[in-house]
Formats: sequence, structure tokens, C-alpha cells
Amino acid sequence: MDIIDESLEYVENLAEGQITIPNYEDRKNKILDKLAEARETRKALVINEYKQNTDTRNKIDNNMAIRLATLY
Repeated sequence: MDIIDESLEYVENLAEGQITIPNYEDRKNKILDKLAEARETRKALVINEYKQNTDTRNKIDNNMAIRLATLY
């Protein structure tokens, strides 16, 4: 769970039974949709960087090989 999810859950728990927030569910869904879009965009940027930048790809591959080699 990331900080945005935790924050939304906190607001829900705080407001539960005490106060009402107009259109809260709609607002929450919009936030979650935008968050999902941002994550997909960031994922695409990382993948693109990985594909285009050989130095980055080599560092990631080397780090992954070291981690796999030291698991056992």
C-alpha cells in the first residue's frame, strides 16, 4: 500500500459516521484513476529508458544477476 492509498483510507476512516464529504466516492475514484494512469506512464518511461540506454540496461542486468546469484 502506498502513501496515497493510505491517505485515502485515513480520510475514509476519519469521515466515517462523523462528516460527509460531497461526492467523495467520485473524487476518490478519479484520484485512483489518475494514479493508475501515472503509474502506467512511469512504467512506460522506465521500460523505454531500459530499451534505449545501454548503460542503464547493463547496470540493471548486472544488479539482477548479482541478486539472483546471492539468493542461495
